Amino acid sequence: MTEGSLFVEEKTAHPVPNAVVHHSTRRVPPVREWISRVSLWIPVYLNGNASLVVLEDGTQWYVPWKSMNLYQRAAKAVFLQTQDLRRAYEDALGRSQYVPFINPHTQTVYPALKVRNPHTRNDGAVGYFRLDAIQHLRPVSDETCHLHTHHPFTFDILMAKQSAQRRMRDAGTFSILVQHQQTCGSVRM
Repeated sequence: MTEGSLFVEEKTAHPVPNAVVHHSTRRVPPVREWISRVSLWIPVYLNGNASLVVLEDGTQWYVPWKSMNLYQRAAKAVFLQTQDLRRAYEDALGRSQYVPFINPHTQTVYPALKVRNPHTRNDGAVGYFRLDAIQHLRPVSDETCHLHTHHPFTFDILMAKQSAQRRMRDAGTFSILVQHQQTCGSVRM
């Protein structure tokens, strides 16, 4: 970890310094205006379930939505149906869980990586990290690795390095297949 970097783990106290906290949905700018600039979002506890969003320029926001709710809002903002994404992911890779988020307008993909252990069924466990914002993964134990981003952030990923790499590889493969299918006109999403 470099000097001035922030280590974000499950027990991190939120909000982190210098982050904008949007306490209500009415205060959050429309998702379509900023989703193409997102580097990552992760589920956090901040007076209930919320998401920490980091934009490409390093700006940090808290939005009052669970990670999956943000996923659904983001998909809607880029004119995708979450059911279509899930179906396409299952058709392409034979998997139906942990569907990566794809932004077809920027041709970016965000694999789903486990960042916290949920306390209740209502809690989210996965965050979404823009694939090209990830610098590297470093194993910490058999069940945990650290994900370093091009921002001064390091995240605790509660998965073995090989499992996280597999999700990243699957997300990249899925993105390529979706782009190819859209180019050929054989699939609509």
